[in-house]
Amino acid sequence: MLTVHHGTAELGTVHPANLARSREDGAPVLLLGGRSWEVVEVDWPRRRVFVTPAKGGGRSRWLGGGRTLSARVCHAAERIVTGATPGCATSRRAEARLAEVRERLAFVDGRSLPIVADGDDQVRVWPFAGGLASASLARALTLPGLASAQWDEFSLSVRARSTDTVARAIATINPADARPSLPKNMSTALKFGACLPNSLATAVLRARTAVPAAVAKILSRPIRQVRS
Repeated sequence: MLTVHHGTAELGTVHPANLARSREDGAPVLLLGGRSWEVVEVDWPRRRVFVTPAKGGGRSRWLGGGRTLSARVCHAAERIVTGATPGCATSRRAEARLAEVRERLAFVDGRSLPIVADGDDQVRVWPFAGGLASASLARALTLPGLASAQWDEFSLSVRARSTDTVARAIATINPADARPSLPKNMSTALKFGACLPNSLATAVLRARTAVPAAVAKILSRPIRQVRS
């Protein structure tokens, strides 16, 4: 994890996968503390990210100092969405909000992998598998030629004309090869990274960030195509 700084203020933490740039991106934009921040510098040895205020949304979907959610936590959230009772007391406001979420995500059943088209050449996949698994799937979907993919802890979206196109691309993903996109200069963050050949440094980073078991579990689900 890297700590995000604006001047002397510490805004929170992000995973390095949030700093990866796709072919169409400029400087990475993060959403922390309810505001958007443009990345201006990354100090890998000290694991610090320096930002300035920016317009528009960012890749990180959490506020403050939240960290990337695991597949276990996200699957628990999925069970709540599908109707399970939360294991804690909830306020009336929380209950109302949960009802809204359940209505909006009525296609989530906890067994299938929903692929939802919004009618505007945008398709969203809902794996509920955690940030690293979503990032791995997003990268894998761009390899067959699909347009840039955005992701968060619970879902990922790509520009595509139909859910069929995305479903076919998902069917070709090999969990053993799926991994998040990472910044090219991230190897400088490794302790003793200067002593490693580039190929070995890359292999270390892939091993630390890939989650093939979580990806395989999602890909084992039957695909359910939905038009929103």
